[in-house]
Amino acid sequence: MTTAGNVTGFAEFNGYLFANNGRYINQIATTGLATAHDLDDFAVGTRATDMQVFDDKLYVACGLDNPLLSLDTDGNWVASPGVETGATTLYATHLTKWTDYMYGSVATGYQVAMVASGADPLNYENWSGLSTIGDQTTDITGLAASHVLVYVGKQDGLHALDASAVSPPLTPELRGYISDYNCANMIPWHGSMWVPHLRGLLAYKDLGDTGFSLRSVGPGRNLTTENPIHGRITALAGDDNWLYAAVFAGEDTYILAGRDYTFSEGQTAMLWHPLIQLEDTECDAMIISGLWTNPRLVFGQGHDVGYIILPRYSDNPLQDENCRFAPTSSIYYSAHSWNAPSTVKLWKSIEVQADNLGRTQYIDVYYRIDKGEWTEAGSVKTSPATSIGLEPAGVAGEAIEIRLDLVQAGDVTPIIVRTVIARAIERPDTTDIISAVVRCADNLPLRTAGRCPRTGEAILQELKALGEYATAVELVDTVGSTRRVVVIPPVVEQAEYDQSGEMSRELLINLQMAVVEFEESRFTEVTIYDGGSGHALLIPLTVPITLGGESMDGHFKDFTSTKVSRPRITIVGSANNLVITDNEGRKLDFTGYALTTANIITIDMHVADPTVIDETGDAVTWKAILADNGSNLNSFAVVEGPNRITVAGSGAVAATRIYLEY
Repeated sequence: MTTAGNVTGFAEFNGYLFANNGRYINQIATTGLATAHDLDDFAVGTRATDMQVFDDKLYVACGLDNPLLSLDTDGNWVASPGVETGATTLYATHLTKWTDYMYGSVATGYQVAMVASGADPLNYENWSGLSTIGDQTTDITGLAASHVLVYVGKQDGLHALDASAVSPPLTPELRGYISDYNCANMIPWHGSMWVPHLRGLLAYKDLGDTGFSLRSVGPGRNLTTENPIHGRITALAGDDNWLYAAVFAGEDTYILAGRDYTFSEGQTAMLWHPLIQLEDTECDAMIISGLWTNPRLVFGQGHDVGYIILPRYSDNPLQDENCRFAPTSSIYYSAHSWNAPSTVKLWKSIEVQADNLGRTQYIDVYYRIDKGEWTEAGSVKTSPATSIGLEPAGVAGEAIEIRLDLVQAGDVTPIIVRTVIARAIERPDTTDIISAVVRCADNLPLRTAGRCPRTGEAILQELKALGEYATAVELVDTVGSTRRVVVIPPVVEQAEYDQSGEMSRELLINLQMAVVEFEESRFTEVTIYDGGSGHALLIPLTVPITLGGESMDGHFKDFTSTKVSRPRITIVGSANNLVITDNEGRKLDFTGYALTTANIITIDMHVADPTVIDETGDAVTWKAILADNGSNLNSFAVVEGPNRITVAGSGAVAATRIYLEY
């Protein structure tokens, strides 16, 4: 097409689809494309802002600096007469049709007037009912009509204009973020006005004397952070059952189809389905055109125009042989954890049930575990079902995500994905269980020789009491290991008889105990430096004086640890030539470098490969500095028992802090 900017609007007129590219109006025929911009004044400096078909003519608004234009069925362009003719020029930015009137934002950026059918809209004198809409400091961004109201979109929200020319604000919540995007490209659909704004999409429905309803319905609600389809609504179009929306995600545009979905007790929400991704492209206009055998969803694709063929008579493209399908596509499934997100599973296989598969038409299956890297599992080339194993021994993880990349041999017979099943076995964290049999009798022999002074009855009562303890108890087992356990009730008694079977000799008590010692990552934090001088000079002065911060030399922190630990240290600047020394003389050495008040350095030695990261996320620079100074990153430690961490350096200020976690 002949272009000067992004496509910003469409209109069907005289058997053509017209596309607004700003300086040019391109007419698209069902068999080709012709350019309609032969008016001499429709040149550099003139940009079309909106189009509307009215009284068998196409009217083109060109903003408040250029006259309103009309195009008749013979291809003749006419402009609103200029001052040289003695008439008043009609300027407009946005147009819409309601009953027998055309409304336009004319004269200023905040006023709306109307012209009746049969009167020439190019003649300024034929316009009437000039109404000021809302705040005069905000401009009109769009016009649309539905039922008994004309809706006026402005930078600060939606307004309604009724027969009495009253224009109340309908969305005061949008005043918080005035924007050219608010209400731009709004459309009526299913009795509501669908209003894009800077942060989403609203559906406003007038309920007459009973008031109105307002719903937030935009795609992007309740999405995971991995979902790329979130951004600003730039264009809308609606048909019988679907509302189509263009979502600009910063670089790419996603075109979605949405419909109301009832999920519980009559509550509804919009369910959105992705149709197509337009890479590195913004879509600023959409229309559903019936000029072709099949209706088409036509959309702006930057400076160009694209389309999707829609099925006739139903929503199912498989029922219409005119529909075509993309040669490649991808389906991303949300992370699946069996509703147990913190439990490890052993993922064994992925089964895909799909139709129309073969050697040249297949599905490449990918997966990733716990948000790791995507891994190719294999290809599915056989219908109706194929199961792909994940490694010989399975893949362990808490959650799995699956991606299907579809490759089609042609655009006529599509791959139909029926079901995707991820198979696994749950592997919960285990707790060691200890089973023991304890004898209850008088004068029991001890392992250390001698006899137990407790009676069998006393032993029995003590064991039963263990089953009711609210805390863990310490167990010394038969090989001398000490562990903390919880005795699991009930405590089971078993009578042991003598060989004659005439009387009970002793009781055997069966105990089940759960070990409660787990690997813990909880840290204890100590502050090993708590700020330098809070002021530059003290009066009276003591000579010699130190300017630019306080000395840290000789500062130390004493504390006691119950075990050996590799610590994590956080340094909040500033400090010069900082050296931190542990109990055994091992150092973290920043000699030769100045930490500023902006620096926050985290040294994590609790991991196998110690990391040193600053406030910007730089994980290379400061680790290299410590290594060059001979620091003991791989051996610096907190010892069991008393510890003294020593700090040396200069330039500390009141905000300087050093924290140690172990």
